[in-house]
Amino acid sequence: MSLQSKPTLMPDLALVRARENDPATMSDAQARSEQIYARLSSALLTSLSNAALREKQPLKKIVWLRRLADQLGPATQGIAPCRDGCAHCCHTPVLLSRVEAEVIAKETGATLQTPRDRSMMNRTNRAYIGVPCPFLRESRCSIYASRPFVCRTHYNLDADNLLCRLIPGEPVKVPYLDHKPFDEVHVSALGKKALQFFDIRDFFGVLPNDHNQWKA
Repeated sequence: MSLQSKPTLMPDLALVRARENDPATMSDAQARSEQIYARLSSALLTSLSNAALREKQPLKKIVWLRRLADQLGPATQGIAPCRDGCAHCCHTPVLLSRVEAEVIAKETGATLQTPRDRSMMNRTNRAYIGVPCPFLRESRCSIYASRPFVCRTHYNLDADNLLCRLIPGEPVKVPYLDHKPFDEVHVSALGKKALQFFDIRDFFGVLPNDHNQWKA
């Protein structure tokens, strides 16, 4: 799929609302979440969390936090519908700290910008819904090994990706995995630095308009 082509066809809104309002959607997602957490090693999670908390150097903290978040990937196999080439979540807000942005820039060679509007800090910027991540290439993450912490803990627990497919102007409730325990370690490890979140596009810009896969 080229950068100029459209992603998966927009779903029927009636089908989306029916799935969204079906009580089984959330209950089934909860059951899948429990399956995933049952697969995780609490001893390993504790060890990795403590390593991130003890580490003094912020950049090295990111390494430990990544190792912690990466425990989720194998645990979601066969449960979450997320797969290679499914990039709907890459068109939604992606918040990360300055420290993590610095690590990404160092590892990838990408030019790091300084967000000019501090009012953007910590907000879920709905202006970026439908705007591709600057590192998205042909529906795949071009910096997968260096992707943000939030991307590593973001999993849809529905039966498929129906609710993930963006419909312009229509908010949809997706039954995502509850990653609060991971977020708490993330914030605790980085301290005040974790309180200064901006969107990945604020740090690295946006793709040219002709590369915007969701352009009308």
